[in-house]
Amino acid sequence: MEVMSTDPTDHKRLNELKINTRHLLTIRCFTCDNAEDDICKTVVECDAAAIYCKAVTTADGIIRTCEELCADDNNTTCCQEDECEV
Repeated sequence: MEVMSTDPTDHKRLNELKINTRHLLTIRCFTCDNAEDDICKTVVECDAAAIYCKAVTTADGIIRTCEELCADDNNTTCCQEDECEV
């Protein structure tokens, strides 16, 4: 049987740990600022669910996003490193 602490300091430490762990699990990707952003080098911290940086090359340029799922193909490149050059 596990005994739960009632010490408020322990609860504060646990909440800080949860926040710090969540921050460590996010990825930073380059994204496009707007439709006129042709180099798409705006860095964003993705949601925790997004574990890929995705770059899709189109006839009009490149589209960079944070994604939960990603699969490489002829026009799509995926990576799981911060600020990767995909």
